[in-house]
Amino acid sequence: MLVVSILLSLGLGHLIFFPENKSIIGSFNRISFAIAFPVLLFYVVITFADFMKTKFDKNAGFEITETGIFDNLSIFSCGEIRWSDISTVEMIRMFEVNALVIKVRNPHQFLTGKNVLTRYMLKRYIKSSGSPIVISEKRVNYDLNELKANILACLPPTLD
Repeated sequence: MLVVSILLSLGLGHLIFFPENKSIIGSFNRISFAIAFPVLLFYVVITFADFMKTKFDKNAGFEITETGIFDNLSIFSCGEIRWSDISTVEMIRMFEVNALVIKVRNPHQFLTGKNVLTRYMLKRYIKSSGSPIVISEKRVNYDLNELKANILACLPPTLD
């Protein structure tokens, strides 16, 4: 989020203080900035809203129950995930941060009933990690390896 904020500030400063014929960024002109600025601003706003939900929402949490997992950590959470829907759990590293990916048998079933923005973000999670359920180590005050072991212990045995 810090990097995106710096890029936004540099781009906005460039747009305001430098005429088009004295560009300090070369081919990065007003048109490309007009396209890039709203996209970067969108991601900053989404990241900030997600951060606020994680830090200040009393209902934000991740709960392991007898029937499955209830994920309400983020504005893009999937809600209830039944044990029978979970295929495996993996650790990955994204942007220098460890994350727990809960792989499900049918990832697209978790897109049903979600708003357009949530569906868009969950599709991006599916594309990048193979699952809509990605838990960053920054979101939980719990060891992800221990959480992974707890989840794997609760999964029903598979028939191979």
